[in-house]
Amino acid sequence: MKNLVLGLAAALILAGFPQMAFGQCCGNCAKKGAVKKDVVANEICPVLGGKVSKDTPFTTVYEGKVIGFCCASCKEAFKKDLGKYIGKLEEELGEKEKE
Repeated sequence: MKNLVLGLAAALILAGFPQMAFGQCCGNCAKKGAVKKDVVANEICPVLGGKVSKDTPFTTVYEGKVIGFCCASCKEAFKKDLGKYIGKLEEELGEKEKE
């Protein structure tokens, strides 16, 4: 029984469960078509301020919204220091909701 539990825990870790549970997307859902690329909520990268393509492969999920980035480095920077970049993102998303 102990081996079964350990095996299940290892499988969840390898499948990316911690990232998904804490609002981070592993990206597999988009690759499999479960999340459409055109649902990227933002148009501006919250890290560098560049334009985000709607078909960007660099995404994560924040509060149920797919957030896009201009590059992999920006995605990682966002995940490492959410507090530093969240203000820019929330400002853009708030302005989009007013439109």
